[in-house]
Amino acid sequence: MRRLTFRGWRARARDERGAVGVMVALMLVPLLGCAAIAIDVSALRSEQQQLRNGADAAALAIATDCAWNPSTCGGDTAATASSLVVRNAGQVGATTPTSTVAVAPADPFGQTVTVTATARQNHWFAPVLGHDSSTVAATSTAAWSGMSRATAQLPLAIARCEYDKHRTRPAVNMEASNSGCTGDGQTTLRFVWLNTDSGSVCRTTTQVGAQVTRSSAGATRMPNACEGKADHLFGLAGKTVLLPVIEAVGGVDRVYGFAAFHVSGYDLGGDKPWSQMTPREKFWAVIEFLIRLFTGTEASPKGLGIDGHFTTHVELSDAPRPTSAPDLGARSVFLTER
Repeated sequence: MRRLTFRGWRARARDERGAVGVMVALMLVPLLGCAAIAIDVSALRSEQQQLRNGADAAALAIATDCAWNPSTCGGDTAATASSLVVRNAGQVGATTPTSTVAVAPADPFGQTVTVTATARQNHWFAPVLGHDSSTVAATSTAAWSGMSRATAQLPLAIARCEYDKHRTRPAVNMEASNSGCTGDGQTTLRFVWLNTDSGSVCRTTTQVGAQVTRSSAGATRMPNACEGKADHLFGLAGKTVLLPVIEAVGGVDRVYGFAAFHVSGYDLGGDKPWSQMTPREKFWAVIEFLIRLFTGTEASPKGLGIDGHFTTHVELSDAPRPTSAPDLGARSVFLTER
């Protein structure tokens, strides 16, 4: 066996001088390729996610505008989309993103708006491999349609024929009644009280197509869960509530859709309407009404009257797709499945 002395090792090392430099030169391109994958592709994905956030925000904003004002449908949708996309994008090395907007019908459920955002991402390491930049894009679609599920903070329902008759009136007075649809000359809208979600909560949650049950206390009498809840009921004055609109299907009451009703006040059977009462008069009117309610000696044959008007209400929803719920002014806005 040949013996390797220290002197021989030094000689061999001199013979291999520069080999490391050659290896580094040979591995430089693969190393830069790995850097391109690790850094440039990561930046590209990050930019795409930010573009998607901007497209989501733009689609929801335009769809919400359209849900509130179907006739104008958001005005300058392109400007709205571009503004929101730019705010959510802008990674280092990316050009200013552009966006396109398409508003299209989604018959028979409602409408949709689609926003596509694109940007050009400049690379850091990929130019060594001949790729200076890449185009990244993201698309988001939002829709709006009639609400399919809602909670009625006033646990009552109105017949579809009553809604059709009174929905365009500037001021509506509602009263509880056992009777069905009234004649054309009737100026008061009639409703029925419903059973509540529980024995202690004064509200009813239901959905389109579901059967509803009238209050066990009687269609014209406030549910037990609402008795004594003056703070809840009268706290709704000045607010918009969602009301189920029902129709008889197969002999049972089923939810046809949801209407938005702005509660302006209450008619407690006194000499003044709620809107014209002072705070002191409202307080004593409520006390008097509750006494009549608990003793069963209501001075007014119609009990609690509700004043207001039908309006538009829009809220965001996590529904995955448009629903078949009719548009009665209560509308939901949501991102569709990608």
